[in-house]
Parts: sequence; structure tokens; C-alpha cells
Amino acid sequence: MRAVVTCQLNERFTHNVRTTIGPDHLTRAFAILYFAAHPPGVAGRSSATLCENVVMLIHIVCWKYKPEVDEEVRNRHRAELRALAGVITGIERFDVGADILHLDRSYETGLVAVFPDRAGLDAYTVHPEHQRVAAFGKSLAEHAVSVDFMNDE
Repeated sequence: MRAVVTCQLNERFTHNVRTTIGPDHLTRAFAILYFAAHPPGVAGRSSATLCENVVMLIHIVCWKYKPEVDEEVRNRHRAELRALAGVITGIERFDVGADILHLDRSYETGLVAVFPDRAGLDAYTVHPEHQRVAAFGKSLAEHAVSVDFMNDE
């Protein structure tokens, strides 16, 4: 089932996103709300443009750290993740943040990256700096989850 979700941030900015309602609707809803909350896009594009007019690959990763990993190390991991956007080309949008709700089901760190296509994600995945930071994150994580999808599905 196809649906159009409308997000209105103010009188001047409204954007509609085509999405599929199905088993992964929560992930899609997260991505839609994420784009709606970040209207200025990379390279002068609005996030509405990213959602509506251009097919993009969205990569989401969340980490739940081992109990012994202190906040200083968690912050270092987040900083190293953020630094990837300045080193690896082909990333359209890249955001990393710490969880603010601290629910039982929450993960401590989340990453949302947007790539123009699968080739962009593949180049990011094999980049040596990403490999280094991914290994660091893996050493800290009790559990990690990820999802990758095209915004037009």
C-alpha cells in the first residue's frame, strides 16, 4: 500500500513523502521524520528535495554499548563517526547523535547517512577510515542494528 506523508514545519515549508506502509513502516517513519526535521540539506538541497525528487539510499545504524564503556569513550566513538563525513566522498548527508530518551529499548548512539546510490554506500563501506571506525565501534558494542533502504520504495 502506497501512502503520502505530509510534514509541515511552518507556513513556508511543507513536504510530501511517498512511502510504503508495511512491516518496516516504523523505520520509514523515522526516516521521513528525520528528513522533515532537517530542512537544509547538503550542498544547498533541501531535505524535501532529497525525499521527493531524488532516489537516495538511506543507511541507519544504532549502537548499544557494553556496560563497561564509559561516556568519554562513547563520545570519542561519536566524534570518530562524525569525522567520516569529512574524509569519505559521496555522502549526501551524515548525522550522528546520542540517545536522549534513555528508554529500556534505546540504543546509545545512532547514525543516519544518505548516499546517492548503492555504489556510494559500497565505497563508504570499504573505505579504510570507515573500516577503522567500524572496528572500533564493534569493539565497544554489546549490540548494533542497521537498516539500508531506498527512499522511493
